[in-house]
Amino acid sequence: SLDLPNTTFIKNYRDNNFDAENHGAGYQDPGTLYFNGIDNFLLKQNPSTQIPASFSINFWLNADDVVQRSTIFNIQGFLEVYLENSQLFIGLNNNDPLFAAKDEIKAATWTNFTITSDGIWLRVYINGLLKEEFELNNQINPNNNAIFIGSYDGFSSFYKGLLDEFYLFNIPLETHNIMK
Repeated sequence: SLDLPNTTFIKNYRDNNFDAENHGAGYQDPGTLYFNGIDNFLLKQNPSTQIPASFSINFWLNADDVVQRSTIFNIQGFLEVYLENSQLFIGLNNNDPLFAAKDEIKAATWTNFTITSDGIWLRVYINGLLKEEFELNNQINPNNNAIFIGSYDGFSSFYKGLLDEFYLFNIPLETHNIMK
């Protein structure tokens, strides 16, 4: 596991201090969240700290459905990560997606994703390997809006499958941390 003291903005959702509202997502052993694709999601409303331009998001995904559009998480007006047609998409500031992981996502298969930003570059790692990096050109628009996990907005684009070890860090993880 990572040893990054004082760097985690939102810890693993299994930690007691995650303080997100659980709207029906179930737990499976050993604590992995299951989303039904119909109406389950987690919501962290108005985080007290603005998500910075330098950040990392890390999570494990095991989707039941990789064809229908489903949001893994959405920080409203800032960053959305979603699945559609067996691809993972990343969009910033409600714009067209910057990234699409082609043929990387298979149903019923655990896959690790890490997205990092140092404010200048956005990097996408899949299973510890750097897949793409994008120069941001001032496209980062951090905010402290609501964070949805498993849905776009609590009303649409519901995710169906398992999610584990979701972390949002207030630093860009280095490659040696991502490989762990």
